[in-house]
Amino acid sequence: MEQRGGIEDMLEALFDPTRFRKLKRHMYNDLAPENIMFIEDLFLAHNRLKKPIIMKEYGYAVDFKHFKGKPGEDDDLPVSDIVGMNDLNELVFLKYMYKKYIKPDAPHELNIPSKFRKEITRLLIDERQPNLTIALYDNVRDEVLSMIYRNNYPKFRQSA
Repeated sequence: MEQRGGIEDMLEALFDPTRFRKLKRHMYNDLAPENIMFIEDLFLAHNRLKKPIIMKEYGYAVDFKHFKGKPGEDDDLPVSDIVGMNDLNELVFLKYMYKKYIKPDAPHELNIPSKFRKEITRLLIDERQPNLTIALYDNVRDEVLSMIYRNNYPKFRQSA
């Protein structure tokens, strides 16, 4: 059953700075910050690395220029570490995300299918993988967006 507003509405909320901050606050209050933290880190890295996110299944190609990682004036929520990374490149980002979200027992370990975790681990450990890109996390991104849509966004819509 399609929720009121649909996934397109949720994506619009993620792409709008004001609505994103409200959703982020809601997810922190709902004790589910790891998913929105992952999405924020991913969006910020795409912006900093000048890599648009392509989501063909939703018809989106977004450059996220509005994602600067700066909190709102009244925002007491944490700001992503990506903001302060001066040496950010794709490999640094891939390893950062792995340690923070993917690695077993990571500080903000995501609840994702083991096949995604195993594949990312295998690729990052294999030193002979010279062409790893930020797209390595596309499947995880889609899974996390799906979890937000199913578990958090309906409550957010009701509270708004």
